[in-house]
Amino acid sequence: MRCLIVHLVLLLSAAVQVVGVTTCLPDAIPEADRNNVIVDGESMPLGIWSSNFDSSTIVSRIYEIIAQERLGYNTYMEFGSASKIQVFKLAGCDHDPVDMEPLGNCGPPRRFHISLEFWYATSPWWSGWAAEMGDYTPVNLGSIGYPGKEGMFILDGAVQKALTDRGLALEYYRSYNASWYNPAQYASVVADVSLDQLQTCAESVEEMIQQAFFHNMPLAFATAKRLPVNYYVPLNRQLQSLLYWWTPDTSFTLDSPSQVIFPPNSPSEYAQQIYRTQRENVDLTNWAAVGVEAVADRAVAVARNLFIADDELSQILVQHLLATTPDARETACNWLKANPAVWMAWLPNETACTAGKGLVNSLGELVLDRSSAVSCQVCPVGTSSVEQGSTRVCLPCDEGTFQNLPGESSCVPCELGRFSDQPGSAECTVCDLGGYANETGMTFCHQCGANTTQMDKWTTSKSVMDQGDIKWIPIQGAVSENFCGCVEGTYLHDGLCQPCIEGSICRGSSKLELLPGYFSTAQEPGMVYRCFGQPERCPGGEPGTCASGRDTSSVACSSCNVGLHAKDGVCVECQGGDYALVVTVAILAAGAIAVLYIVLMNEGQKSRQPGSLLIAALGMGQMVTVVQQLTVIQQFKIEWGEPFSSVLVALEVMAFDLDMVSISCVAPMSPVVKFATRTLLVLVFFAVAALVHFAFLAVRKARGLQLSLLARTVGTLFMVFFISLCSSLLAPFRCDSHPNGLSTVQAYHQVFCNGRDEHLQMALIGGFACLLPIAFLVLCTWIILWELPKRLEQADVQFVRACSFLFIRFRPGAEAFSVVFLLRNALVVLCPLLPSTSGKVLCLNLLLYGSLVVTAFSKPWRAMACNYLDVVLVTGMLVILDMGSLFVGEVDAEITVVICMLFSSLMVAAIVGAIVYGIVKHFMQKYRKPFRFFLCHQKVAAGSYARLLKMELQKRGSRFTTFVDCDDLNDLTKLFGYVGQESETLVILGSQDILTRKWCVGEMVTARIQKVHTVLLMWPGFMKPDKNFIENYTTIVPDITELANYNIGLSEVEETLRWINTVEALDVPALLTSEAVDQIVSNLTNTSRTRSVNDQRDQPDCLILADLDNMEAAATAYILLALVVPKLIGASKNSMPQVLQKDRDLPLSAVSALVVCSDGCFRSSEMAKWLLQVSQIDSCAILPIIAEDGFRFPTQSFYEDLTSYSQLEKVDLQTYIRVIKAVFQEIAVVFSPQNYSSTQEDLELRAKQVAWRLQSGALKSVSSKLAANEGEDEDNTISVELKTTESDLANDVANESNSTTVEEIADDLKIHEAVF
Repeated sequence: MRCLIVHLVLLLSAAVQVVGVTTCLPDAIPEADRNNVIVDGESMPLGIWSSNFDSSTIVSRIYEIIAQERLGYNTYMEFGSASKIQVFKLAGCDHDPVDMEPLGNCGPPRRFHISLEFWYATSPWWSGWAAEMGDYTPVNLGSIGYPGKEGMFILDGAVQKALTDRGLALEYYRSYNASWYNPAQYASVVADVSLDQLQTCAESVEEMIQQAFFHNMPLAFATAKRLPVNYYVPLNRQLQSLLYWWTPDTSFTLDSPSQVIFPPNSPSEYAQQIYRTQRENVDLTNWAAVGVEAVADRAVAVARNLFIADDELSQILVQHLLATTPDARETACNWLKANPAVWMAWLPNETACTAGKGLVNSLGELVLDRSSAVSCQVCPVGTSSVEQGSTRVCLPCDEGTFQNLPGESSCVPCELGRFSDQPGSAECTVCDLGGYANETGMTFCHQCGANTTQMDKWTTSKSVMDQGDIKWIPIQGAVSENFCGCVEGTYLHDGLCQPCIEGSICRGSSKLELLPGYFSTAQEPGMVYRCFGQPERCPGGEPGTCASGRDTSSVACSSCNVGLHAKDGVCVECQGGDYALVVTVAILAAGAIAVLYIVLMNEGQKSRQPGSLLIAALGMGQMVTVVQQLTVIQQFKIEWGEPFSSVLVALEVMAFDLDMVSISCVAPMSPVVKFATRTLLVLVFFAVAALVHFAFLAVRKARGLQLSLLARTVGTLFMVFFISLCSSLLAPFRCDSHPNGLSTVQAYHQVFCNGRDEHLQMALIGGFACLLPIAFLVLCTWIILWELPKRLEQADVQFVRACSFLFIRFRPGAEAFSVVFLLRNALVVLCPLLPSTSGKVLCLNLLLYGSLVVTAFSKPWRAMACNYLDVVLVTGMLVILDMGSLFVGEVDAEITVVICMLFSSLMVAAIVGAIVYGIVKHFMQKYRKPFRFFLCHQKVAAGSYARLLKMELQKRGSRFTTFVDCDDLNDLTKLFGYVGQESETLVILGSQDILTRKWCVGEMVTARIQKVHTVLLMWPGFMKPDKNFIENYTTIVPDITELANYNIGLSEVEETLRWINTVEALDVPALLTSEAVDQIVSNLTNTSRTRSVNDQRDQPDCLILADLDNMEAAATAYILLALVVPKLIGASKNSMPQVLQKDRDLPLSAVSALVVCSDGCFRSSEMAKWLLQVSQIDSCAILPIIAEDGFRFPTQSFYEDLTSYSQLEKVDLQTYIRVIKAVFQEIAVVFSPQNYSSTQEDLELRAKQVAWRLQSGALKSVSSKLAANEGEDEDNTISVELKTTESDLANDVANESNSTTVEEIADDLKIHEAVF
């Protein structure tokens, strides 16, 4: 920061020096045309440092004016009080501004460049100063002309007095000899001096004392006081006598002092401090900062030529002192004007160029003719200053030479490794890579490989040591042919530079090195193979190098030498343990098959497998599948890290890898034989299973072949090892691509994938063998999709047990997933056949994600824990696969980009589709919503009525779509969305307690907020909410606050309850009839219907009996009628069902009656009348229909209570009770429309069951049952004929539906069990 501040001060000071100063010379260069000098890389004024003495100041001003007005420099001047500081300022050193002592810190920036009148050029101190300044020591330009004098002087007054009186020359020392003269009469004596004005003598007096002593000069010496008043000048002028003084100095100039002349100086005496002789004059010199002459040669030349004689300087100083107001610049200017001849001789000759310079014309261009030159200029780089007569010119350097410095007098030949092919080169060009210059002064570089057509593949390089390793680095400027070699990335082979391919490295030494995991032969080092599978077998290094025991003539070191087997990448000798391992594995495999056979046999004899063992067995199966999938992933080109890589290698045993058990020690095989053995290994397993089977038959002395058990074992083996089998069969079609362009079989590295020889044989074997798993897949598909349903209907237990290996893992109804998973596993095996790693990873990802989605949504496994396990395992596989993709060494960028673009496009399309779908749906819902009606109802009180109303609404036209939750709601969170966004009209089935149901109220709130048209159907007992009800609503319905989770607050609920009183309302009659339903439907749809749901017939043969006072029971009857009629069309009997109305008797034509069993139905007088009428018709049978979940079968206490009901007073209770008991001797059919799980499809199926029961002829008439039960005790409990096996019930309903499964039939059975 100090340097910056000094710099600014200097610039400002320089400005002060120029601004306001007029020019001196008439032809001065204008200020605007003056230039700075560039010193130490900075542009600055020419700096002049001057001592603060009149002589130095005036001479410096003379120089300054010449530099400004004749040379055209901007200048800056500064002063110091000591001469010795001058050279230090030129060296850029700091100094003490008070004591003027140098402080060091020399160097740039150097602000001062010229200094005149330096006193200490010959001082003994100079050598020390020069050492201190170092490289910045200024340059001595020579004498300034006038000398520096010091010693004894006498003022002119005494001189003139002595000269006038006696002609005595007091300027001469002999005139003071007391033996001859009396100088005291001309000069002052001691008595003339006041001692108050004197002080102790200074050191400078010592020389004069000795001089006076040696020459008998009667002199007394004293030193004038300087404080408080400096008496030096006034006292000497007063005395006009002898004094100590020096020149040039203006203190006594006007007194014309003369130096007392002593004998000539004797240096030897002065060396001994004997001062008898005259003190030697000081040669005052001019100085320039080092290097300034190169940038301001004319300024330095003037300083060098500047010479002012002693007497000339004296005149200048006198003129200066005589001026009214002495001004150094004015004095300098006056002298310059008066003495032009003197100072113009100092100016350099413009065309007399010195060394390092040459002639230039007015344009600054180099010229060779002096007549056209106007000045000299430093020769630029690329030229040299050559003498031409009395001047010099700048000539370009010849080809092969250069000059990189300005102002040089000669050019330098190009060094080794460099050349110059053009004249005037500032630098010689370094030979590029692949070129060398083996001589100095060359005009071109020799080219490496000049006799080949591969010059672009040659370079120059050398080896260096880097932390103990040899590295080859390319170098420019090679000095011999020995540096030539192939460029990095190529190697020298057969005189040509061949490119290094993947797996090799060419460091620039012209030799090829192999990376670990790669191999090539010494004869063909460029044919590089990658050592897939076990990279340790190829240590890399020089071509032809394999791991210990490996055959170097085999492809990629894939084979061991004879008598050895592979182990951890190397080959070792076979030992006893290797043979034992083969035998042990064979025995264990056979034993495992035997154990599997026995387990399957024992489990097949059980009626069912324990749940815990089933989960364990399924878990083990899933584990085997995962292990095999991991072996498939191992076939991808993924460089796994340890220890996971070793784990995958160990799992190769599941892929029938014979090398894992050292099979080569027992039976050395060729690749084709080894592949055929792996292919036939599964048949060996089947053969072992057959031997075990027949051995078991022989031991048990069983009759028949019992092939179902053998099929079960073989099928299980096939299912377990399906992936491994298919993977091993496809081995010839999985190839690894090597860097040299060749391909080898992934599992058999020594076999080339060329479709010939061994590869062709393996492909044919594998192709034919693939027919086995394909046939197995086709067979499994045929069994599951076609044969199994038939065999189940036929109750073929042997077939089911034989094929149970397919579907035992899956829940009933999900048997098809065995084929799905088999197909998935087949596709998993095909993934490694894809050419790119990206495609393989994508393929397996899609398969696993698909499997994950299927498992998550379908839950196909028999045990729920296995579904969870499958999800966890597939997720784990996906994580492993995704993490493994980070280790992929080779990535096909093009395919990867295509895949990314494809799925990005699909994502964009999906997003656009969703947006378009949302917009279209919004506008469609705005003008036509999916549902015309939303039925808001309470299940218990209006569930059946809601179903009936939906059926009748849809009969009026397809546009009257109706939402009922049990049909259309799968997600409760979407309930209110159906109301607000997807329904045009909310129909509230106003049963008595509907306003206490929070979900119903939430639907009403949503309809009000979303402004959905609302219609209220008021049940006879419905009461609209009043103020008291609304205020106490939270007490009446405390769980209403749960609607806050759906953004429905209590204030919205209360507002909705008030709003209910304002909506359109329709009264629902207490007695449900077809006409009443038609009227409500007509009001809702604004349509009409001529025929009712119950077309009354005069002689119906099938009656539906229901408690018509119970609206839900009546609705169930009409629903059953609507669903069962289409299924009875064309039947010989029961073809005309009808709901029997109140006050009507049972027609004698009736052959069957469907009794809708609802709560309290048997307490109805109408129902009692109808049942007694049924008992009186000989051919009329009854089928009970359970209409409500809360229905309870009559018990003895119920029968006893019948006597207490007044409406039954006229009924024959004893007969009535017998009829009720007879009714429930038939298996009841559950038909409950108000149930939450009763969808339209479910009701259709149950109606179909009712129709089948009516047409089966199995129903017995009530009269016959009463006759059969005649005499039985009235207290006997109800006898129920219940079928207890799934197969019996399945046979009964086999004609019902081909799609009905055993599980569905079992569900019906469980319902009947629960009822009874």
